[in-house]
Amino acid sequence: MTSPNGTLIVRPNVSLTDDAGNKWFFKNGQVYKNGNVDALTNRVIAIGFINGKVVQENTDKLWWAKTYQGYDGWGTPGNGDGHIANPFPASRYGTTIVPQSTMALVDRSGNLWWIEAGKVIENGVVDRLTNGVIEMAIDIDGKIYQENNNKLWWQKTYQGYDGWGTPGTSDGHVPAPQPTATVANIFGSAVFNTTPGTWGPNDFIVNLSPSSTWTGSINFTNRYSPSTLTINAEAHSVFNNVASTIEFSNVDIPVPVVGIGKFAVGLGKLEFEGPVAAGQSVTVNVSIAYSSTNATLQIDKPAEFLGSTTIVYQGNSNNPLSVAPVGEIDLMGLATADSYSYRNDMLSIFSGKSVIDTLRFHDGTIHGFAVEKTATSVNIVNIIDPSHPPVGLPVHATT
Repeated sequence: MTSPNGTLIVRPNVSLTDDAGNKWFFKNGQVYKNGNVDALTNRVIAIGFINGKVVQENTDKLWWAKTYQGYDGWGTPGNGDGHIANPFPASRYGTTIVPQSTMALVDRSGNLWWIEAGKVIENGVVDRLTNGVIEMAIDIDGKIYQENNNKLWWQKTYQGYDGWGTPGTSDGHVPAPQPTATVANIFGSAVFNTTPGTWGPNDFIVNLSPSSTWTGSINFTNRYSPSTLTINAEAHSVFNNVASTIEFSNVDIPVPVVGIGKFAVGLGKLEFEGPVAAGQSVTVNVSIAYSSTNATLQIDKPAEFLGSTTIVYQGNSNNPLSVAPVGEIDLMGLATADSYSYRNDMLSIFSGKSVIDTLRFHDGTIHGFAVEKTATSVNIVNIIDPSHPPVGLPVHATT
């Protein structure tokens, strides 16, 4: 199972998996691929998987991507020594880590922060005057905080005692950072439902610790105050969806979706970056009045999507056809697709005579659907005006 995009690991012997199924980890400052040491790597403090590439950082704060070019296959053409800029964005406010976390916080300068043996680590260097650290966090301004086992919080101000002092307080400690989002930290197995208030704030952050299972539902239905969800996922964490409804919002799920449940997408976007279990169903429903906003399901890895799908469109008398919403299912990749077949709620995508993908799909529309091909995906869209249907792929001709 491919690791989620944006996986960042700062713990030795914790592996990630690339698109080809190779397992990567580091220990003793060197990268390992499928258990074999990459002998020319050195002083490695972090590895990651982002935008389809395995990357590593060394103690000089230099990042390298595995391009299979240049020095030892870690070179990037166009750069003098082959290194790249830090590919990871700053952590979103409200993100927290604990001593068991395998990921790091990333500040706005690209520094990595984590906890080891009760001390703060910055870019692989121990902050020796910290002690008893049990949690770290980043606030809306990108400032780094740590909490010790006396339940006291300290902000990295680069002033006062060891750079953790805050002028105006007796010993430099500060109140706990208050995120403007609702934050859920999932350890082991836990239940959490994202249910916004009527008028907001409607931002949610779910921090998934290693090998954790989040069970719950995403309920975003407020058209007047759209919601946001950020999932910070560590290795081998999953989402056990129960019954989620996503309207007027965009939701990206970077972890595998397991269990038996259902999603409803109405006038918004739901994206799956990784696997989805066969027990999950997704309904794309565009039968909502007074809107021209599309409803979209994006499946980044069609071969790993085992769930069932439906597009529902029963017409909308409140909307003229020129602005009626479109429901679509985007199957990313599939660049060689040239025809399709549909039978018994099974859609098959062909390249020549070979089936390159199948999707359990039910047509719940009144005018049928078309299968379109773009530069980056194959899209299933409902037909709104049967007198002017989209130009799509042809039905596969059997011989």
